[in-house]
Amino acid sequence: MRTSLFAQGEPMIWLTGGGLAIALVMITGLLMLVAAQGLGTLWPAPVVQLELKDGRRVMGEVTRAETAPIPRRLLRTGNFELTGEHFQWIGETNVARETRPAWALVVERLSWGRFYGLPRAFLVDGQVVATEAEAIWALFNRHLEPVRDRRREQRRLETREIGRINLRLEKARLAIRSAELRDGPGSGTVRQASARLARIEPAAQAESARIRARIAALNKENARYQIVLATADGREEKLALADIVRASPPNRLGRAGKLRVYFSRWGEFLTGVP
Repeated sequence: MRTSLFAQGEPMIWLTGGGLAIALVMITGLLMLVAAQGLGTLWPAPVVQLELKDGRRVMGEVTRAETAPIPRRLLRTGNFELTGEHFQWIGETNVARETRPAWALVVERLSWGRFYGLPRAFLVDGQVVATEAEAIWALFNRHLEPVRDRRREQRRLETREIGRINLRLEKARLAIRSAELRDGPGSGTVRQASARLARIEPAAQAESARIRARIAALNKENARYQIVLATADGREEKLALADIVRASPPNRLGRAGKLRVYFSRWGEFLTGVP
């Protein structure tokens, strides 16, 4: 006796396989789209400096260009704390001169977004220790990773160690409240829970004080290091290395250097704290 295909379940097997194939194609397409978008967003672009006919100067990365209704470019100019904006549209007819400064730095920060400028000095304890671009860049790279290590340790202490102490105290307080609700305010279990809190609280506070002192020492050490950058319009700004994620001089980078920046940004995007 012949058994129908439906009885054997073959159509459902084919449908399931087809659905799985479609899902895999969609996932692959999504990953390719993310990679393509990431190439444009995360790849280090050249930094241009534009001298405008009205006398202004702007510096940044070209993120978009239009030809209609008028030719213009969208520059990511950053320096938000100074300008109040991250991007500027620049009309081509308003550009008097365009250059690509070799030492233009793109500084990516924990807050305020990117900063664009030329290195003017490196400071340690408020004292200038370098004024030449190459020396400034060498000192910056020497100190940035230790600063980042201290920042990671600071975050670990704040989130894990202080959090662990606070959780221990909170559990002890909740035990008192639970005993009050279960056995009444004057019960023996409440007295026992209160005694336990009284025992652990002084030690917890002392441990918390030691950890906070360690955090303060890490912050104090990180605060010693600053880089001074000059914006396109000549203003100088001090940036603390503790606030910097990474920096790069795109106009000086070859293919290998750009790949390092690119994969560093991808790594931060995939594994960094939101």
